[in-house]
Amino acid sequence: LTPEQPCQEVFELFHQDEQLHCLPVITPQGKAIGMIRRNRLLAHFAERFGHSLYAKRPVRSLMDHRPIQVDAGLDVLQVSQHLIEHNSDEMDAWFIICEEGRYLGMGSVRELMRRLTHYQLQMARHANPLTLLPGNVPIQQALERAIAMQERFHLAFPFVHLVVVEVGDPLLHPPPLAQLLGGEPED
Repeated sequence: LTPEQPCQEVFELFHQDEQLHCLPVITPQGKAIGMIRRNRLLAHFAERFGHSLYAKRPVRSLMDHRPIQVDAGLDVLQVSQHLIEHNSDEMDAWFIICEEGRYLGMGSVRELMRRLTHYQLQMARHANPLTLLPGNVPIQQALERAIAMQERFHLAFPFVHLVVVEVGDPLLHPPPLAQLLGGEPED
């Protein structure tokens, strides 16, 4: 949207697409200067004489002049910290993504939280929470690569001892479940 676009046109866009929650307001130079939210526009249009008062006004008169803006170069953790500092109460809040001041797109807090949760789960699988050393997944991947390449490697258990593992070593191939649950012990 441009700052001078009539609110009636924005109202029609929101009316045509129920999934549209907000729209950025962008200058001809590509700079995001605001955001118009569906609920705010509809609230103004629902007031007594609201449609008559606001339909012909430019969108800049009803837009949020200080929307949350984040740089595209930030990672998910930095963006979430920025949003926390902005103190937004809405889980359905939206923010503008910019690069060097130019508009790139929109993001939602809900989607950011979903991706942040996914990121944290990935990190939990890849790092030991107590030591922050590589966790089970990267260790397993390294072992599988070494076995596939039939390389000799050393496996160290910190603070315990050093174990030399050969391809085919029983350490890498645990006994079958039946054997663990009551079969004959393996020599």
